[in-house]
Amino acid sequence: MKYFKYCWSFAFVLAMFFTSCSKEENGTSVSDQDTVQLQLGALLNDFASRQADKAHETDPTECRDAAPAYVRLGLTNDATGFFVGGPGNSDPFLVRVNIKNNNGSWETEYSEVLGLPAGDYTLEYFIVYSADDEVLWVAPRAGGDYASSVGSPLPMSIDLEAGTKPYIVVDVLCYIPRNEEAYGYIFFDIDLTTVENNYCIFVNYCDDGTGREYPAKFEVDIWADDFDGEDVVVDGAMNSVSGTGNSFAATVICMALPPLVGSDVYYVRVSVMDAGAYNADASDVREFTITQADVNAQLTATPKYEHVRINCGDDGGTGCDPEDPAADCDNDGVLNGVDECKGEGVRGSVDAVGCPIVVVDCTTDPTGSSCDPDEDNLTNAEEVILNTDPNDADTDNDGRNDDVDECPLVGPLSGQVENPDLLGCWVDPVVGCTPTDCDLTTTAGGLCYSTSIDLADSTIIYKVTEETSYELRGEKGALEPNILFATANVMLDGSNVKVTLDTPNDFDKIKGYKVKIWPSDDSGNRIVDCFHALCDNGIVFPEGNQTAITLTFSDYAYTYPVYVTIEAVICEDVPGP
Repeated sequence: MKYFKYCWSFAFVLAMFFTSCSKEENGTSVSDQDTVQLQLGALLNDFASRQADKAHETDPTECRDAAPAYVRLGLTNDATGFFVGGPGNSDPFLVRVNIKNNNGSWETEYSEVLGLPAGDYTLEYFIVYSADDEVLWVAPRAGGDYASSVGSPLPMSIDLEAGTKPYIVVDVLCYIPRNEEAYGYIFFDIDLTTVENNYCIFVNYCDDGTGREYPAKFEVDIWADDFDGEDVVVDGAMNSVSGTGNSFAATVICMALPPLVGSDVYYVRVSVMDAGAYNADASDVREFTITQADVNAQLTATPKYEHVRINCGDDGGTGCDPEDPAADCDNDGVLNGVDECKGEGVRGSVDAVGCPIVVVDCTTDPTGSSCDPDEDNLTNAEEVILNTDPNDADTDNDGRNDDVDECPLVGPLSGQVENPDLLGCWVDPVVGCTPTDCDLTTTAGGLCYSTSIDLADSTIIYKVTEETSYELRGEKGALEPNILFATANVMLDGSNVKVTLDTPNDFDKIKGYKVKIWPSDDSGNRIVDCFHALCDNGIVFPEGNQTAITLTFSDYAYTYPVYVTIEAVICEDVPGP
């Protein structure tokens, strides 16, 4: 099983400018001492690049595109252990600093509270918000699941020395809601909404000793093969708790899981742990399985986590009312109001009305919908959809099994050839076309240069709809990265294609070339398996001007459009300008 983790990181810079500020200089009441004004500057080029890169991902969760409005950060003075701007204790305290757009760079505005004396500090928390108070980006903290996604997770030590201007990079991640603990933040309130393929769990525990129900401290283990199996996905993930008595609180735990495929399931065990408000025992455990559909369903559920109640109520410890139509007391993924087989199934192994799916023994009865008697990697149910023969791995007898055949019901007629773009699909051969190819083996070096129509990629195929002249360009070192060396004129001459190569300068000589032509079909599309190429390598060029080289392609009845690639090696017989 391949495990993937989806997230994007961005970098912000804390520019720490040491100044000797006075009231007369900036209108503030800062005393005349060496201070540091913390300023946040966003690396927008990096931001833009990473936004563009997201087009190459496989439909990942996107960052919010709202503009930054302010940052909340927590900074402690190492000498006192107190948070800067706070009430003078070690309780987490975040200061707010507004952000402005300074010629395309996001920077924090002047903040009097961040006029700090030189000394040692620790950046504990760093969160960027939009104007409507949405969390946009968060710097993950060590201990959170996402800490490994950045180079330097918080907390970060900062040594502020008078008279210097240190620049400190703070790695942040796009904030994916509902996953505060994965970032290492458990003290501030964030709406629990969505996360890329995360599964979240919250547990309540009913203590026999006190008769009360508590938010639980709990541990989660998840396997991909079976309970206590070898394929461990989550190993002892634990949530956080705080407070005592009536103020006892616990967090939701969210785990980024590799996406499941098909009917695969995860095996989940939730174990209640002892906490200050109650004492649990070894039997306070819940085991269940989940499918990818269960993970996906959490994204739109309310609440957006699996709420597990352990040792609560008179219903076997599930804490679930079997008469509640909106509940799922047997945890099979089917609500009580729909479930016709309450308590008979487990999640992932029941049908739409909660009844166990009968597993067919395909060795004795190969006609079951989940069986594959012809071993073509298609079940009988899938064969029905495709209208293929469930007892014949290659229904159309074309040498391509049904599971890979793009045209599984249509075999080749006499004389037909396989479509190179569609496996198992057959077309009439191109009449009068015998493909030919060759290679450009002339090497560049010294005063010889590789050239093509597209400087970056000589393999790009150009569509020619009328007589067209192309420029062949190459690179003559870093100071001359894009030089015109030759031209190539492409035109139809009756039913032939004529290509003329020429150099505009007497001292530029064509030493080798490759020209490749494709015809088009009646719809103007390139006939990919019909091509002709002409090459010449090691041309001995004369002194003075080299005459134009004209090539004629006459082995097909060409019409516009035609398709072409052209590349050449061109040498200077004397140094050029």
